[in-house]
Amino acid sequence: MASNGTERREQWLGLRRVSATPRLFFALVDEDRAVADRWDLRFGVVASTIVNMTPRKNGAQAYPYDFFPHLKPDETIEDALDAFFGLS
Repeated sequence: MASNGTERREQWLGLRRVSATPRLFFALVDEDRAVADRWDLRFGVVASTIVNMTPRKNGAQAYPYDFFPHLKPDETIEDALDAFFGLS
């Protein structure tokens, strides 16, 4: 059985041999972006953990999106909860 990465590679190679619909092509592009974002988040977590373990003068905490700004959430959890419960 092929691994997930190998299956995706075979799907991309299959696009060269068989004409794909635009829907399939964009679905594969979106999947590839999601995989890249997950890897960015993983490396951001590792980087922020290393930075948070070292002593700093200002004591500010580092977050994964400090290293990958495109991962920064649009709203905080508190904002989402306030909107859900109608507190805002």
